[in-house]
Amino acid sequence: MSGIKKLFSVILIVCLFTGTGAQFAVYAHVVNNPWIRNTLEDDFSEDSPFLNAEDRFVEAVPFVYDHVWGFHEGYATIVQGENEGVADRYGNVIVTPQFAMVTIFSEGLALARAHSGEIYFLDSAGDAFLLAGYDDANLFSEGLAPVSRGGRWGYINKDGNEVIPLIYDSADVFAEGLAAVQLNGKWGFINTRGDETVPFVYDDALSFNEGAVWVRQGEYWGLIDNSGNELIEFKYERIIPFSEGLAAVQLRGRWGYIDRQGNEIIPFIYEMAYRFNEGLAPVGINDKWGFIDYEGRLVVPFEFENISSSSGGLIVVEENMIFNVIDRFGNVLLSGYDIILGFNEGMAPAFTNGRWGFVRDIAYNPDLPPQSWEDVVTPAPSQAQNNNSENDLWSRLGPFLAGIAVTFIAGTMIIIPMKRYAARKQKQKKKK
Repeated sequence: MSGIKKLFSVILIVCLFTGTGAQFAVYAHVVNNPWIRNTLEDDFSEDSPFLNAEDRFVEAVPFVYDHVWGFHEGYATIVQGENEGVADRYGNVIVTPQFAMVTIFSEGLALARAHSGEIYFLDSAGDAFLLAGYDDANLFSEGLAPVSRGGRWGYINKDGNEVIPLIYDSADVFAEGLAAVQLNGKWGFINTRGDETVPFVYDDALSFNEGAVWVRQGEYWGLIDNSGNELIEFKYERIIPFSEGLAAVQLRGRWGYIDRQGNEIIPFIYEMAYRFNEGLAPVGINDKWGFIDYEGRLVVPFEFENISSSSGGLIVVEENMIFNVIDRFGNVLLSGYDIILGFNEGMAPAFTNGRWGFVRDIAYNPDLPPQSWEDVVTPAPSQAQNNNSENDLWSRLGPFLAGIAVTFIAGTMIIIPMKRYAARKQKQKKKK
């Protein structure tokens, strides 16, 4: 697996088992961080350390597990000892913990590996279907799943039939009708019939997104279309796929954001950066995380050691092993858990009293329309670096000029559960 894919597979948070006192955690955070504030002062005191603004959050999955993995398609992996199973968003156990590994769901199916090595697909009813004759597999996407035997990869359909022969060194899931596959050490793309659509000339490749895909030649990444035509030149050291119309890219050791024409929209001044979600992107300077908006304005200050992407208007921040759920204005909405990770589908893994479970946001609305930079603000390229006031420019450049360059740390954010699966799958491979 290439360096960039390892970057995307990093699990962000190290589990805290020191049992930091919840009362001290909440009180210290509200008192010592002037930007974070509590909007329910009358209801908050040292004697009531647990804060749940307007009773917005409920413990949906019981806190009885050794670990849990984030929700996708309404289901999550639960862990008891060495066994993994599946629970739904209401805490019902769909698959009793019994497998060595269970992935997220995709197109109604999760992938599971038994302790004896057999591979299964699990459905939402809890039924398990043995995938016989294969050494490894990946999730279904667009009706096809990569499978391998003897080190060669191909694809099966949901009937279990091999529809693309096992001839590739490696194979990724399909996106927009195309999949990145590796042959003789080089990456290209095939369609769902197995026809080559982009030649095998690249050293690495990601998945298609809105008609374009990032590929690497040598040390640098560029963007091509589905015919292999170059859209953005090969000059970026690291990249994050486009989201909401912008992509985070690294150039000469610094991160900034570009549009699909390659225009610099947000200057390259950050040591760390991640993708936009709900109009906000996590960025880092001096080993501290904050949030910017589409115009590069600082919305959440650089004050946190770990930070999640915005989901349903919620952000999880961590400072000195103290975790709070806040909104984009800094109001504390939930506090008191020893650990709480980022929300996805209105659900967040949390840890308290030595056990893991899930917290559900009852205000979560899955039908909110997606946001896009193009729909909100589309400055001309010449304006992109100068469309803020002098004071705003210094609010962004000040921490940069005063800072000391640090090594990029991608694994310090509280990132979406998909990354956890990739990291765990890699770990399983190493054990073979």
